[in-house]
Amino acid sequence: PSKDFFRNVRSPRFAALAQAAGVSKLDREALGLLHDRDCVAFYGDPRWQARMPGKADLQLMVQQSGSGLRIEVAAGKKFKAEGGFDVLFPVSIPQPRLAGADGWDYVLTDDFLMVKKSTLKPGDKVVLRVDAGCAAVRRGK
Repeated sequence: PSKDFFRNVRSPRFAALAQAAGVSKLDREALGLLHDRDCVAFYGDPRWQARMPGKADLQLMVQQSGSGLRIEVAAGKKFKAEGGFDVLFPVSIPQPRLAGADGWDYVLTDDFLMVKKSTLKPGDKVVLRVDAGCAAVRRGK
C-alpha cells in the first residue's frame, strides 16, 4: 500500500468507510486488504488470451411489429449453432416472451436477446417473435 493510502487512514471519513466495509480492527492486514479491494487491479496470467468469440456468420433483421418485435435470422454457410449470438432491441419490450426458439438456450430481457446455443444449421432461416407479456427475464431450455 502507498504512503498516501496510510495517510488517509487517519481521517474520520476513512474510519466510516472501514466500518461500513465490516472492518472493526484497523490493523495492517485489514488495511492492506481494503487497499487491494479498492486500489489494485489483478490481471492474471499474461499468457492467457481472453477474447470474445468472433462474430457469428448470420444476418439479423429486427422490425417493430405492434407492441413487439419480429426478428428474421438467416444463418450463413459458416454458422455454428454452439457459437451463439445476441440481438439488441431498438425499443424496450415490457415483460417479454419469445416465440420461435424452441430448444434454444437463451436469455431474454426487456432490451436484448442473448442466444447461447440454437438449433440453427448453416443456411437456415427462422423468424422469431418477441412480444410483451410474461416474465421480466426468461431463460430457454
